[in-house]
Amino acid sequence: MVDFFLGDDWYHGGAFQLAKNFEGATGFAPQAGAPPKVTVPFDYGTSDGYEFFLKLGPLSNVTARLGTPNPMWDETVAHPTYDDYWQSHAIWRHLRNIRCAVLTVGGWFDAEDLMGPLRVYQAIGANNPGISNGIVMGPWVHGGWARHDGRRLGSVDFAADTARYYRERIVLPFFEFHLWKHLGWKDSPE
Repeated sequence: MVDFFLGDDWYHGGAFQLAKNFEGATGFAPQAGAPPKVTVPFDYGTSDGYEFFLKLGPLSNVTARLGTPNPMWDETVAHPTYDDYWQSHAIWRHLRNIRCAVLTVGGWFDAEDLMGPLRVYQAIGANNPGISNGIVMGPWVHGGWARHDGRRLGSVDFAADTARYYRERIVLPFFEFHLWKHLGWKDSPE
């Protein structure tokens, strides 16, 4: 997540997403002990989201309903505008002095984080002249380039395994080229 407030998960264009934020807070609840415990799905008590939030009442009731303090939720509620807190946490604002090659990847159908990869690519290019800076945007959902073959998006068939192609023909050669170049080896890994 590149900027929680401007276009990423919690706010989209400044619009607070109550259901998405609540779901995120329940999924990232603080956990004690090591190794991390498996998060138990939150019991909404109903399959009707409107009914759940209507019965919940004001946002001040959320912390109690979560059951334990939750830093992600608390930070979101404490900073309802794009204040210094959110701006200082916006990763794209800090992408300077990068000396390695960068390949940023995103999906055109990523409902959680469409703007993040575009902002990262733009910021790296503007603040780090001379480095190899590339971007790949594919027909993928959130993380779809890594978790799926990329052939389908719902009922749309792209007639090609786009994510597999990306992994085998774009990212693997990218790493092979730049890692071998960085290591100074003359022979390719083949």
